[in-house]
Amino acid sequence: MLRLEALEVIQRFRKPGGDDFTLFCNRIIRASCWAAGVPQSEVWTCSRTDAKDGGVDTRLLVSIPNNGSGYFNTATIWQFKAAEESSVGPGDMAREVNKARARQWIAEGSGYRICICDHLSADKKQTLLDALLPAVAAIIAAQDGHGVPCPYGDKGERQRA
Repeated sequence: MLRLEALEVIQRFRKPGGDDFTLFCNRIIRASCWAAGVPQSEVWTCSRTDAKDGGVDTRLLVSIPNNGSGYFNTATIWQFKAAEESSVGPGDMAREVNKARARQWIAEGSGYRICICDHLSADKKQTLLDALLPAVAAIIAAQDGHGVPCPYGDKGERQRA
């Protein structure tokens, strides 16, 4: 398994524009797909950080069952932020998932992943997650008019948004 030192990643990739961080993340995703036998045609990437991307930097069209990381258990969309943690807050979560393509693909069943190039405390991760889950749940509820599965719920029980 690949092991990375967080400080090394931050020092190397947290730069204005985020091009290097985006390329790095895309390579990790593509390598994970290659290792699992997922055709590269199932991975959509764009390394242009100035492109209008609708809130999605990378899209994986299929799941990778039994992936040890847990990040690929469903088709996924990915957003990369080469920013300090202080510049990404709870209010950003709803804005990010409600961008056009992110919203569409979440409603169609893709899991949402955000990668931030910084150290995040457990409290900050939970604060962002607490903001992200209801925003995603609202998108799914608007799509199907039902309760929505919570990925952190007890045995996949459905929760109301």
